[in-house]
Amino acid sequence: MNKIILIGFMSSGKTSVARTLSIKKNIIHMDTDLAIEKRFNLKIGEIFDKYGESFFREQESIVLKKIDNSNLNMIISTGGGTPIHTSNMQKLNKIGKTIYLENSFEFLYKILKRDKESRPLFKMHNKNELSKIYNERVKIYSNAHFKINCRKKSLSDISEEISNFISF
Repeated sequence: MNKIILIGFMSSGKTSVARTLSIKKNIIHMDTDLAIEKRFNLKIGEIFDKYGESFFREQESIVLKKIDNSNLNMIISTGGGTPIHTSNMQKLNKIGKTIYLENSFEFLYKILKRDKESRPLFKMHNKNELSKIYNERVKIYSNAHFKINCRKKSLSDISEEISNFISF
């Protein structure tokens, strides 16, 4: 059983890279945020508004448990905060091979500004606060099995790099 788990800050490309790899390698793609949205029939922002962030983080842990109990090969894209809460980073490293998709805060912030409506944390914090959150999370993301610097790389390049050091 092979599970590849993509982690990184909001807008780092986790879902896009996972979709690309899923098609390229004919492997199941599981997106933790989409699984939670589907379960509640609400967007992430609506879940944050209605139930709060701590409730959402509990749901992430439930999804991780289901992934861990699955015997399927899959590539998993996580929400940016998934590794941060409770002992999720250790759980992720136990479940499969974790890959941190790294990019600069400034680059990611430009993307976030274009997609701010679907990002609850972006709506709740100013740029300086988001930068602090980014810096705190990077320390935890750095515990991944692998790190890919995504600067100036296409989805195809990143997928190829992952394929080179992970066998499917």
